[in-house]
Amino acid sequence: ATYGHNSVYESKRFDGGNPSLRKDLLDFTIFHEYLPASSTVTIQYRVDQNTSWTTILTNTTANSVSASALSGQTSPAALPKNFKEIEFRLVTTSANIEITGFSFRLDIMDKRPS
Repeated sequence: ATYGHNSVYESKRFDGGNPSLRKDLLDFTIFHEYLPASSTVTIQYRVDQNTSWTTILTNTTANSVSASALSGQTSPAALPKNFKEIEFRLVTTSANIEITGFSFRLDIMDKRPS
């Protein structure tokens, strides 16, 4: 028998230090140990306490150690814009993948309430 393992990490909410200002996600990079063949790492996000997750990146490149989603991409989804808070969900399809970190950049807009 073959048994598969998925791991899921859900981040805290990030608000860029000010939950009243609007933000755009500029990029996201995940770092992990060498990706085994037939394994995936998927990055998802949700904004402003939404209940559903949106996939922005699925890495299937064997032996890679990182993957990035960049502004301007449209597939599998565009990076989110005009939000107040963002959360990330990192999903792996193998017990042999250790996520070692992630980074992202936000563009904080000066859209304060009047």
